[in-house]
Amino acid sequence: MKYVCQYSLIRFMPFPETGEFANVGVVLHCPKLNLFKYKLTRQTKRVDSFFHRADLSILKMSLKWASLELEAIESLSADTVYKNVFNNLSERQGTLVHFSKPYTAMSEAPLELLSDKFDFYVNHSFATKEYAEQIMERELRILLKENLYKNISFKKQSLGVSPLKVTLPLVAEGNSGILGVIKPLFLGHDIADKAYDHFLHWHARIAELLNKDVIQPKQLLLATRGAKINTGEHAEVYNYAISRFHELDVNITESDNTDSILSFAKNVGNPLHI
Repeated sequence: MKYVCQYSLIRFMPFPETGEFANVGVVLHCPKLNLFKYKLTRQTKRVDSFFHRADLSILKMSLKWASLELEAIESLSADTVYKNVFNNLSERQGTLVHFSKPYTAMSEAPLELLSDKFDFYVNHSFATKEYAEQIMERELRILLKENLYKNISFKKQSLGVSPLKVTLPLVAEGNSGILGVIKPLFLGHDIADKAYDHFLHWHARIAELLNKDVIQPKQLLLATRGAKINTGEHAEVYNYAISRFHELDVNITESDNTDSILSFAKNVGNPLHI
């Protein structure tokens, strides 16, 4: 049986003047089961890095007070109280911790729904390397579509022959074969080891495409993106990856360097790029 559930996102907003916030938790109410539950983050590093000018102690204190308040509500065990409190949460103003408008969802397991919403909105469970590269690919497609002539078209295509088959998102092809390839490469994983593994994965495939003469080095542009705070192990992995790709003699630029990307794209097929 599915139950009607309401949930609200718990948001930390240290600077109300800008309207910026970070999701730090989720509160859920299921009237049919007389259920009121919440989940707050214990990881302050991500929020602190986003609001780098905010005092970390303020964030920790805000989470502590929010937890105490929600715990007290949770202990009331009265659905009429839950309903009134939940509906009034989003009306609170003037505090560092805000609540979003209530959302409604159907679920057979409300506690699993709470965990799923927390993982999505707070832990960003959707933000895998694949998702990040999809965003980069979409950004590049828009950039190319708005700035290139119609006779230059980049499309998804598989290159090579079995057992080496590599699908690349942006390939320009002409009568003479491959003209140019743009590959977005995300190396901004939360864990540096994951970025390193992703680098190894694509370095091996690109090296093989080059060794088999499927493409020439100057026909490829890597549009890279590192971690938002690219220091320590993250910087070491990113810089090492870039140096190893340079050894392959391919073109490399950061994904936000639109001038470099468009310059490459507009000159695909030019002998100077081969």
